[in-house]
Amino acid sequence: MFISRRKAGGRRIINENAVIATLAKFGFVSYVLEDMNLADEVKLFSQAKIVIAPHGAGLTNIIFSQNLTLIELFGLSVSPCFANLARGLGFQYGYLQCQSPHTALRYHDSDMIVDTIQLNKLLVQMLTSS
Repeated sequence: MFISRRKAGGRRIINENAVIATLAKFGFVSYVLEDMNLADEVKLFSQAKIVIAPHGAGLTNIIFSQNLTLIELFGLSVSPCFANLARGLGFQYGYLQCQSPHTALRYHDSDMIVDTIQLNKLLVQMLTSS
């Protein structure tokens, strides 16, 4: 599944439609956590096998997952918190640092432009190594 931050104040993906189109080839479905209640988020993450998402608090839901592969997307700032959580839970983890148009009021909230070719390569690499 792909987690969108399109309703968030920062760390949005500017070329999200291209990212969704790239991931659709692998069967990914897009979700906006702000549109869900907690019970639905728990159910969603408990059934997930692969999660791709921009860095954000919604990734805390990985605690409800099992045997997960997580690919985290970053703009200017990279934070290790969900990498540490994922690895602590025994999950496969990867990340992609993306370009940023430098539109953020705060450095760590920068929006991003995802290189879909690099995302595709990372996803294929992680799928073949799991």
